[in-house]
Amino acid sequence: MSRQIKRMIGRMVIGVGLVALGLGGPVFSEAVEEKKEAAAAPAEAAKPASPPSPVKGGQTIVDLDPFLVNLADTAETRFAKITIKLESRAPDFSQSLNDHLHQVRDSLLLLLSSKRYSDIRTVEGKLELRDNIIERVNAIVGEGKATAAYFTDFVIQ
Repeated sequence: MSRQIKRMIGRMVIGVGLVALGLGGPVFSEAVEEKKEAAAAPAEAAKPASPPSPVKGGQTIVDLDPFLVNLADTAETRFAKITIKLESRAPDFSQSLNDHLHQVRDSLLLLLSSKRYSDIRTVEGKLELRDNIIERVNAIVGEGKATAAYFTDFVIQ
């Protein structure tokens, strides 16, 4: 091959490379941004629970810190980790719950640790537990204030 052809091929390779870099730059930067966002997501998930948030119809949902308890099974040691959100339509529910938070957590810890695996492994058992939670919370903060309880984590080992 002649020297002139080699130069022409070299220039074409360099030109194609520059074009590829010019077009690949935006694609590469988007991939980098996606990786940064994905890396930031777990850090955001580890942030502490947010304050109560109003939902439709003037309802408020309050996050409780997770409960980690030993279950009442005697044959083997079992643990439960349960995270609960409480819902209310009462305008002062958040404040009432905050004022009595220690009593509510104590009552719920006693309730949860009194359960056996067989009591809460079924859907019916979980629904009954949810009703018991609402009753206990209302007994402390005021009748009818808590309208619903939601399990956001429910792990038994």
